[in-house]
Amino acid sequence: FFHIAHVIDGKVYGTSVIGLRPDRPDPPQDLMESYAHLVAVSLRRQQAEAALRESEKFNRNLVEHLPDFVLIYGKDGKILYANPASAGALGYDAQKLIGTPVISYVVESYRDKTMENLSLRQNYGTAPNYEIEIVNHNGLKKRVIVRGTPIQYNDVAATLLVLVDVTERSVAEKALKESEQRMSAIFNSARVGIILIDAVSHKILQVNSEALNLIGASEKDVIGVVCHTFICPAEQGTCPAADFGQSGTSSEGTLTRKDGSVLPIIKTVVPVEIGDKKVFIESFVDISKRKHAEDSLRLANKKLSLLTNITRHDINNQLTGLNGFVELLHERINDPALENYFTWITQASNRISSTIQFTKEYSGVGESAPAWQDIRSLVDIVSTQVQLKGVTVINDIPAGIKVFSDPLIIKVFYNLIENAVRYGGKKITTIRIYPRKSEGVLVIFVEDDGDGVPSGEKEKIFDWGFGKNTGLGLALSREILDITGITIQENGERHAGARFEIRIPTGYWAV
Repeated sequence: FFHIAHVIDGKVYGTSVIGLRPDRPDPPQDLMESYAHLVAVSLRRQQAEAALRESEKFNRNLVEHLPDFVLIYGKDGKILYANPASAGALGYDAQKLIGTPVISYVVESYRDKTMENLSLRQNYGTAPNYEIEIVNHNGLKKRVIVRGTPIQYNDVAATLLVLVDVTERSVAEKALKESEQRMSAIFNSARVGIILIDAVSHKILQVNSEALNLIGASEKDVIGVVCHTFICPAEQGTCPAADFGQSGTSSEGTLTRKDGSVLPIIKTVVPVEIGDKKVFIESFVDISKRKHAEDSLRLANKKLSLLTNITRHDINNQLTGLNGFVELLHERINDPALENYFTWITQASNRISSTIQFTKEYSGVGESAPAWQDIRSLVDIVSTQVQLKGVTVINDIPAGIKVFSDPLIIKVFYNLIENAVRYGGKKITTIRIYPRKSEGVLVIFVEDDGDGVPSGEKEKIFDWGFGKNTGLGLALSREILDITGITIQENGERHAGARFEIRIPTGYWAV
């Protein structure tokens, strides 16, 4: 007897035994050839079985470690196999899932859809991929994409399901969709025209409803058109935003409507990047009503100014005549008992003349638009205009401090300095003007070393007609400052000097 080992790549896959008859020690040639063929077939079969076992082991290890959820179910819909990932997602031990209906782990609202696809796979062997939600015993839901294919599992027909967890992606997509919906709602409901413009081609990429309304055109008339057609008359190469970098600030401009009419607007251009594309977001509002109101106000002010000038001229003429007749009458009547009356008449006439002159100086309140004023320069100018009578003005306003106000703010400082000289008494020698910052507010102090303001008059001095001269100076000063939200008050001490505090709010002063 001979024992033959079947070895492939150093591994023994089996053995064979050959027996020979004593009277024939040499086996026949045909017998040996037949045996060699049988051995070769056996070796191939054993090699294939070994490879299959290795393949099954590899595939099982692969499935066991897949992050995706893998389930196998039979024709009755019950689970035959569940990998650890799917067991973890469903909240059970893998063995406890065996024999349970696969449909029981599908959220109820998706069960009809799932049953339809299960039926398609069983009857036709295929079904499209679809999304469903599965739920574990704690009620935790996951959204998955289902992919399935028919297989043979332990020699029975079954279906392999691979569930890809897309919960996070789904949440992100939902959040993105909601964000897009919010932005779209804001974009289209804003009462401001908004246009997105390609920074390179200058073509309009997107436009909201208000912009279409102002342009007087439909979306198809605007999208893809160069922005210069509507929003800006600039020619190629002269765009303020794209070619000269003037963006991020508001400015007045015009909008050319589809019918050719021109609309005055205030627009703002901001450069941004959306994806990998550079775009300009241009927003604008219609200011035609404001322009009409400004024109009407300007015309009304012009007429009022003309009427005021004529009235003032007529009053001055009448005062000149009145003063002449009083002087003639004074020369003819030489009665000491009437002397005080002539004095009072002259004083009243002079006061009327001063008031008329004062109204002429302040006739421009509110006529000009507020602008940035250099305060140090204004104080220097006023110091040369007021008759100081030996009083020294110390200007401690740092260079570069600017205040957004009516241009007549110069009259405010003139009035404060003149009042200090006029009412400061004999002890006044110095007027000092200096700033202080307090919680974003700039306070400008105008203080002197004169007699000061009595405690009972600190607010009355701002009333119309209060005072020894015209009684209008401080009242008008408060009105001038109030145009841009600036306030003024007096906080000095009696016999220690007057101290006026001018408070400029945040955003209305700059350095």
